[in-house]
Amino acid sequence: MFRLLIPIWQRLAFNNLVMGNYFKAEKYFRRIHRYAPSQAGFEYNIGLVNLAQSNYEKAESFFNKDITIYGESYDRTRVMGDLYYIWGKREQAGEWYRKALTDCDSTVDNNLLTMRIQKCNSKKAFENVQNSHILYNKGNEFLKGKKYKEAMEAFSAAVEQDNTNFQALNNKGSILMNNFKKYEDSLDCFKKALSMSSLPAISINIKKAREVLGEREHR
Repeated sequence: MFRLLIPIWQRLAFNNLVMGNYFKAEKYFRRIHRYAPSQAGFEYNIGLVNLAQSNYEKAESFFNKDITIYGESYDRTRVMGDLYYIWGKREQAGEWYRKALTDCDSTVDNNLLTMRIQKCNSKKAFENVQNSHILYNKGNEFLKGKKYKEAMEAFSAAVEQDNTNFQALNNKGSILMNNFKKYEDSLDCFKKALSMSSLPAISINIKKAREVLGEREHR
């Protein structure tokens, strides 16, 4: 009976992860593991929950365990690169991104990995990456406090420090669209973000901005 609920729990787990409800996301991932212990993905998904909360050592432990069990794949080597990139471990990030690039069959991901590998090859460029991450976190704090102008400025500065920070671009675009009603500018941010990531949230935002702009044209 419980196995029939697993697809629902999976949807709830990922929805909560995207929404930043990490406690609930982990609860559902652990519930899935309890009733389907042989199903792949538990270590990887719990690693994502910890990475999202900046629990880097825990994330590293879960990702390493996932690789030990299932071996290397694009998603696994890519997430290790992302972990070390955000964590500020330049050499490890570059190493894992190079591994991921050999298995990458997406033009979008290929472009992002190539740019990030170049940044990992330069100490100065990687200092900017770390500054970008600090600014991105500040932007999220401003966003939680509904300080939209300050949040947008922080996200803009984050992108200036690291032009591969597609999360900052997406967040900036969301503020421009939802809070300042600047749909053309928001669409520009979303398109730039989409050129580096196939994250569903970015595509959804592009659709929303285009729908509003389309309605304006037909008035």
